[in-house]
Amino acid sequence: GAKVVVKSDHKDLSFIERKGLMECAAKALHALAGGMYTGCDLNTGDIDMDYLVEATGNRFVLAGRDSLVDTNVATASSVIGSILGTVEVMQGSADISELTFTVQGCGKVGTTVAKELIRLGAKHVQTCDLYPECAKIPECSPIEDWASTPCDFLVPCANSLAITEEVAANFPDGIKYCVGATNSPFANENAKTIFNKRGVMHIPESISS
Repeated sequence: GAKVVVKSDHKDLSFIERKGLMECAAKALHALAGGMYTGCDLNTGDIDMDYLVEATGNRFVLAGRDSLVDTNVATASSVIGSILGTVEVMQGSADISELTFTVQGCGKVGTTVAKELIRLGAKHVQTCDLYPECAKIPECSPIEDWASTPCDFLVPCANSLAITEEVAANFPDGIKYCVGATNSPFANENAKTIFNKRGVMHIPESISS
């Protein structure tokens, strides 16, 4: 697997002409002649994927276009399934009524995950986002700092590399699990090792989403 990353000098991405950008990305995909397929990810959306599908002649794009499936809901469903599976294996039951969750990142996937955890009867669901308004999800408790707020279950659904060595070492006691949608939640292997040594069960994103 690999990421297609478009570097931009614009701090405000709203200045970018999206259709032209996707047409440039399509040229790269055509040049690779099927050696790479891509889909929706950070800072892209359905409209971008429509542009990309058009520019590639409906080739090389795996983004659920012309499908009844919402790819964000599908990703969130996979995360939820991994959460329940982890709890069932580790505790003998998929019951989450005694667990407190922190959903880090409340975009389309994180918001769906948080709502589903509430529906499934989680004891407490804390939400955190760079944009505080996004963390205001019905029946959830917005928090300012996910890295210093205790929880049983951390659910990363935001940018990669957020769990640094410092975060891993100083995360409040009591955390048992880390399962989410973030591609690479750990800043480096040392951060991951610290969580492992603390007994935190982590399921890789390649499985969970």
